[in-house]
Amino acid sequence: MNDTTATTSSPSEVDLLVDVYDDRKVRIEFRLYRLGDATRAKVTVSGSGTMEGAHALVAFLDKAVAKATADKTSAMVFLAAVESTPIRAQFLLGKWLIGNKQRVGQVSVVGAKAWERKLASAVAAIANFKHIAFHETEVAGNTFLGWQTR
Repeated sequence: MNDTTATTSSPSEVDLLVDVYDDRKVRIEFRLYRLGDATRAKVTVSGSGTMEGAHALVAFLDKAVAKATADKTSAMVFLAAVESTPIRAQFLLGKWLIGNKQRVGQVSVVGAKAWERKLASAVAAIANFKHIAFHETEVAGNTFLGWQTR
């Protein structure tokens, strides 16, 4: 994992955390950034999900909670390149969400296949998290989150 903090990627965005996990089965790219008063996260997952990858993502999420500058962080999660997801990994993420849902704003899941949608919906339901939506495109996700596009 490579942790890069407090760099600027554009004049209006300030990176708070940029990290990558890659175990050759799954790759997770994580970016937490501030835009004005808002804290946003973008997560891209590709490959076959692993428990090690799920633990790495939880570690990224824990770091993000510590570095977030807003009360709630909205997120866009890209899953179009995910080939499979272990149920145990979904439940690990659900456990994290249950413990941290007060810090999570809206979540847009982009490109999830039917299986990932079903699991993510179940996890959100278990966590009583109602601010999640599934989208086919990043544009639709941006609209749901109220994010401006360039």
